[in-house]
Amino acid sequence: MPVTTTSTTSTSTTTTTTKRNVVFNIFDGSKIVNTSTLNYQLNSINKGIVSTQCGVACPNCENIYFFGNNVAYSSFVSVEFPNLQPSENLPCCGRTAGIQTPLDNGFTGTCNTNFSPCLQILQDALGPTFYELLLNQGIIEYTSINNISIICQLIIEAQNSPIYTPQLLYIIFNYILSQGLVITCDGKFSIIGTVPSYATYANRFMTTTTTTINSLSGGSSGGSYGGFGIGLDLLEEDIIY
Repeated sequence: MPVTTTSTTSTSTTTTTTKRNVVFNIFDGSKIVNTSTLNYQLNSINKGIVSTQCGVACPNCENIYFFGNNVAYSSFVSVEFPNLQPSENLPCCGRTAGIQTPLDNGFTGTCNTNFSPCLQILQDALGPTFYELLLNQGIIEYTSINNISIICQLIIEAQNSPIYTPQLLYIIFNYILSQGLVITCDGKFSIIGTVPSYATYANRFMTTTTTTINSLSGGSSGGSYGGFGIGLDLLEEDIIY
């Protein structure tokens, strides 16, 4: 759903409506109405999503994006950069929080995004106890989507849930951080999933043509389809949004 913000001055009121980034079609907080629907959305991310609207949700550097904790980051590096040597930097920028020791593989530069302000919003929304639990894992964002961090949008989506609580927000972020979220583009498709499902995609489809992926995902109409992580069940009942 669109996100509407209103600003008021002494003389006028301005309302701005911002369209949701298509990448978050896989995570719609308004549809989280109970534990079952929460688990469905989180499991959908783990299965992997093929979104047919790649043009507005692609990574800004080297066609790869990652958001996760320290452990998930190590797994991501081993999948995406298998030949990278210890202490060799990844080719793109990144941001971190809660990392106590240097990463085995760091970044090239620092992303100029809203990472830090969004972390502050997350801390305020969670409260100190839940936030500390996330921070202790290490929070890592490698590259960005449309030059922004996804943290704020994840918060907005969670807060759209009719059963929203700080605990719900913690569950969502804890799951995404521990599994790791990876986004890439293949032709006109956004490929979205956890590190394990992305590893499956990389092993199976990195040499697959766009035409073949198009046939697997049910055609070229707009939408998001799940399934590359577990089998090839890209069927109508797997449409996420």
